[in-house]
Amino acid sequence: LKPRGVAVVVKAAHHCMISRGVHKRGSDLVTSRMLGVFRDQPMTRSEFLSLVNADKTE
Repeated sequence: LKPRGVAVVVKAAHHCMISRGVHKRGSDLVTSRMLGVFRDQPMTRSEFLSLVNADKTE
């Protein structure tokens, strides 16, 4: 495919924080990785992150 870049954001619930011990809701773990244009071009990275964050407001 020869992509110019790749960006990945993974959001997961931290179940040991929710179901055991602390019982703290909203203990999410977010991991991201940016390569190529997503790392080197601030506008491209910003556009990607705005799309990811737009999902939170809906």
